[in-house]
Amino acid sequence: MGRVNTIITFFEQYIPNAQYTHGWTTLMAILTLVVLLTMKNLWRTFPTAFYVLCITTFVAWYCEIDQTAGISLVKSSGAIPAGLPGPSNIFSGSFDWSTLLSGAALIAVLGYMESASVAKKFEGKSKMKVSLPQELLALGVANLMGAFFRAYPTTGSLSRTGLNFQVGSKSPFSSFFVAIIVGTVLLFLTSVIGYIPNCVLAAIVISAALNLITYEEPLYIAKTNPFSLLPLLITFIATLLIGPEYGVIIAIALSLIEVVWRTARPQVRILGRLAGTTTYKDQNRFENLIATPGIIVLRVEAKLYFVNNSHFLSTMSKAIKANKAPVHAVVIDAEGIISIDPSACHALTNVISTLSDKKIMFLWANVKISVKKTMDKSHLTDQIKEDHFFSTVHEAVQYAESTMSQPANNGQLI
Repeated sequence: MGRVNTIITFFEQYIPNAQYTHGWTTLMAILTLVVLLTMKNLWRTFPTAFYVLCITTFVAWYCEIDQTAGISLVKSSGAIPAGLPGPSNIFSGSFDWSTLLSGAALIAVLGYMESASVAKKFEGKSKMKVSLPQELLALGVANLMGAFFRAYPTTGSLSRTGLNFQVGSKSPFSSFFVAIIVGTVLLFLTSVIGYIPNCVLAAIVISAALNLITYEEPLYIAKTNPFSLLPLLITFIATLLIGPEYGVIIAIALSLIEVVWRTARPQVRILGRLAGTTTYKDQNRFENLIATPGIIVLRVEAKLYFVNNSHFLSTMSKAIKANKAPVHAVVIDAEGIISIDPSACHALTNVISTLSDKKIMFLWANVKISVKKTMDKSHLTDQIKEDHFFSTVHEAVQYAESTMSQPANNGQLI
């Protein structure tokens, strides 16, 4: 059978050939898998896979099971070349650079996403801190060096990582020693590994992959935020139907769409002051807050950029129209604004000019230094007086109250 990477391909290739299923191969694979899973539950740190591999290889050599039982061995696919690959000139020959670069970019993105997904999955299980930039650097160096030896593209392997975790590996030295062992085998023991049964290798990979199947995480997501379960289900179905490569691409696209969707409609809260304090809270979450008639306090909980500035300005306009008293000032609590782009600054410049024509002040509080610098560079601060920036929301409200033609009378309950 050919390469199977979707459930459709599996059924298309397996069902017509089910009658050719080899009994001894199936029995050996099942027995191997039972031993691996049983020992994993009884003695997790015991290197069961290693001993199973050694024993089955010896049995295959001694009993010649490829001849007597018809079980496929590694050497059945052809002779295994001995020795290590030598360096080569990667610039020799002619290339279609456009095709090469597009393919390389796709491999790099998919490889990094797979590695990042594997790293994050096992980060929680191993209770180790994973640095994704460090992972990216390691992949880049590994692939750069491997290119001179015509190696396959290097990524974080899901099955190998699961196998490492299963046998109790704790550090990158495990991969270092594996590399030494693989090199030694390639130099001196290629004739030995030819006797490894393919079904045993498959059973070892399956037993490691079973550790990656978890139902707790989807149940947790469904319980806490059912909407977040939708991208997971779409990615799962896509992986089954069209393959893991496209599944990863769809997962990336869905994540980007979700990020844009959430940032396009940022949370804009109307605030009121807690009685007896200088603290301002969301009017929808707290009762008996004090608000000054004619002064609107808004808090934005997102960065302002071209995707969401229209939503923010629309929400502010609705708040002004919905206010019962004539609006004298709008106070923006910018503590949640981590950045602002030029398009948002340009839009705010127009709004401030419009509010100024209506005799409505535009005040800022808790503005971060980086945001203030962007405002200065985009000349937004040319429309805002320097004394209209305040350290706290309460200071901004007090200033607005002091400029009102009639006293605010300490506000009113809302």
